[in-house]
Amino acid sequence: MIRILKGETTVVEAARKHGFTGSQLEDSRHRFLAFVEDSRCRNPRNDEALQNEMVPPQPLDVWIQPPKRSI
Repeated sequence: MIRILKGETTVVEAARKHGFTGSQLEDSRHRFLAFVEDSRCRNPRNDEALQNEMVPPQPLDVWIQPPKRSI
């Protein structure tokens, strides 16, 4: 679905590749876009608010701690 939305492939090409009909993919595309639009309406956020919520990247060793060895 993402490749169709990005314009990387057509509905017909994707349908042939994955064994669907064009109308099935068109229906799925419309439902997906309606879901996304509904989600944005229910929880509107602007890009600045999302940037403020992002966690700054940390070095990998902060997330992965080596196991403690007992002597």
